[in-house]
Amino acid sequence: MYKWFQVKNYRCFGDLKITRLQRVNLVAGKNNAGKSSLLEALFMHCGGPNPLLALQISGMRGMEKVRIEFGATRETPWDSLFRDFDASRPIELLGETEQEGPRMVRVELVTQAQRVARFGATVSGGTTQAQPTVLEVPVSADVFRSLRFWGMGPDGEETKCDLVAVPGAEPHFEPTPPAPAFPGHLIGARGRASTEVDGQMFSQLGKEGLERVLVEPLSVLEPRLTGLRLFDHHGQTVIHGDIGLSRSIPLPFIGEGMARLASLLLRVWAAGGGVVLVDEIENGFHHSVLGQVWAAIGKVARGSKTQVFATTHSWECIVAAQQAFSEGEEYDFCLHRLDRIDGQIQDVTYDRETLDAAIETGLEVR
Repeated sequence: MYKWFQVKNYRCFGDLKITRLQRVNLVAGKNNAGKSSLLEALFMHCGGPNPLLALQISGMRGMEKVRIEFGATRETPWDSLFRDFDASRPIELLGETEQEGPRMVRVELVTQAQRVARFGATVSGGTTQAQPTVLEVPVSADVFRSLRFWGMGPDGEETKCDLVAVPGAEPHFEPTPPAPAFPGHLIGARGRASTEVDGQMFSQLGKEGLERVLVEPLSVLEPRLTGLRLFDHHGQTVIHGDIGLSRSIPLPFIGEGMARLASLLLRVWAAGGGVVLVDEIENGFHHSVLGQVWAAIGKVARGSKTQVFATTHSWECIVAAQQAFSEGEEYDFCLHRLDRIDGQIQDVTYDRETLDAAIETGLEVR
């Protein structure tokens, strides 16, 4: 579980550090305050030095395709990751978890000349060839770009991985991206995860006899729900709910809130010991059930030892979370508000007493 996290030169952030992190963390702030960007930065850090994560993040932003173009005036698909599009300053992501010491991930764009200087090699046609004295590449060194993820673990061991793109060759990784440092799931605001993936996770839940992890909280949204099962639906294995009709119904057909909560709780459970990141967590839920949603998230997160980070624009969502954790078995919750102060985004943290006072007086904390 993260104790603190720091992000430098990523999108809108110059240097942001968030501390006093809890089991469940809710991030508020005005539009363009960096809430979604903070989740992305956390996702890349817990995934380790893996350039593939940058492509996945683009998908979460609705960019379903990435096009790589070459030329002196062309931008790379990753220029927007860097603060003010300035790739001369590397992105640095630093964090410390309870299980290990501080760990860093650095992201930078690297020219072909820099690669040769470091590795004594040139890339052409998708292969690496030793060539310490002669440099022959299809484009100039000033145009060629690789996206490099560089990591340093608590033991001081370094790991590097490049996403290499050259004309006439498929983009490829050098070397193969490493496994994630620990489990991490990012749920974007634009939608939820695949129903087929949900089915696979639920299947594992069933093998362990833990179906009630989902049935109890989902019955808050649909009181008629008595059970969940996996059935084929047009070639996909989909979770179906029994709500007293003549046959079970796929969860998305019962309601979008049902499907979204199921996806969320499945990932909190599956990420045991890792992190789940949810953008605009209130989407799909009526304000009257937000308290029960938060109670369910807290219960599953504690049971699986998963840490949750979520964003919101909703006052009702903040109040519901505060009430749910205040009345629950443990107050392991914290609200973080991102504010732009003197041109820099900073974190304002609300502990239990401060948030109680803010809600009682109607102080703006969104």
